[in-house]
Amino acid sequence: MRSSIHSRRQGLAAVFVTGLAALLCLASPARAADYASVNATVAESHILPAYDALAEAGTALAAVTDSYCAADAPLTEARQALAAFRRSWAGAEHLRFGPAELGMRSLRINFWPQARGKVADALSSALAKAEEESDGMDVARQSFAVQGVPALDALFNGDDSAAPGTPRCDLAKAIAGNVARMTSAIRDEWTGGDTPYLAAFTTPGTGALPFEDHADATLALFKSLHDELSRILALKIEPALGKTPADARPGHVEGLAPEAALDTIRANLAALEALYQGPDGTGLAALAGQSVTDTALAPLMEKAFSKTRATADSIALPLADAVTDAEERKKVAHLATQLRALRQIVGTRLAEALGLSVGFNSLDGD
Repeated sequence: MRSSIHSRRQGLAAVFVTGLAALLCLASPARAADYASVNATVAESHILPAYDALAEAGTALAAVTDSYCAADAPLTEARQALAAFRRSWAGAEHLRFGPAELGMRSLRINFWPQARGKVADALSSALAKAEEESDGMDVARQSFAVQGVPALDALFNGDDSAAPGTPRCDLAKAIAGNVARMTSAIRDEWTGGDTPYLAAFTTPGTGALPFEDHADATLALFKSLHDELSRILALKIEPALGKTPADARPGHVEGLAPEAALDTIRANLAALEALYQGPDGTGLAALAGQSVTDTALAPLMEKAFSKTRATADSIALPLADAVTDAEERKKVAHLATQLRALRQIVGTRLAEALGLSVGFNSLDGD
């Protein structure tokens, strides 16, 4: 693994140097170099490690599921493997470009939120098809609702857990195997093959699509940050919180295990801060720190991330319980307020400092 990472870094440095020389004409020399440096750093320190971890978690999930269904491991281990995978997914969930979006993989891995009863219906349909067909359970050709995390969640944490030696456990094995294949493919397509996506990301404008130049690739990182803040707020917190305590809907949190919803949000926020900061401030923070018109931006961003994450960490109850608890609900509401403020700073002041525009996002709200 270490030699693979070392060779990957050497290759990344090579494509960065050769690509940058050819592309400086696409922007002012300083700005082109700034964008290119940030993109290369984020790819090496954040994107590739996130997908390595996700692929490893997917492989582990499939292996543990196989062991559980063979009665060689307890259900608690299968649940733990699913929780570990969910955290790894939360560390990469914001990167909604490239191989993760090819074939709608991100939606297939985590088909959430979904219409009420969609997963249960999809599981019933998959089990019925398995009884009718002789070629086993090919979940990759079935509804997205049965291909990933929510379906496994229902099988491991639902009222009718899959038991070893049953068709439901066979289905769990098929789903976990499907997840492992997708996550491995995402990782491999970033760095392998004749046209690795890494080359398109770090040397844009040379015929390798889909980025026109370094600024365009940086825009993908910026939108990953901004849009995920919107998703956390609009999909993971506001529906459960409601406008008033009477409007709270605990059933709208993500995941069936009590700890899942907050674990996921905390992992999301940690990943977003890592994307922004980079090693020693070499991520998007490097561009924010160069602003001569908004010198307060860099410390403000650091403070906003720190306080937002601290609030998320301070919530003592599972999110489904916290939204209806008098004291813990205040913390959840405060977290929502902080997320709105952080998103506003990112969408205005950080965008201006980076020379980028986030554009319209239907999740942004008012």
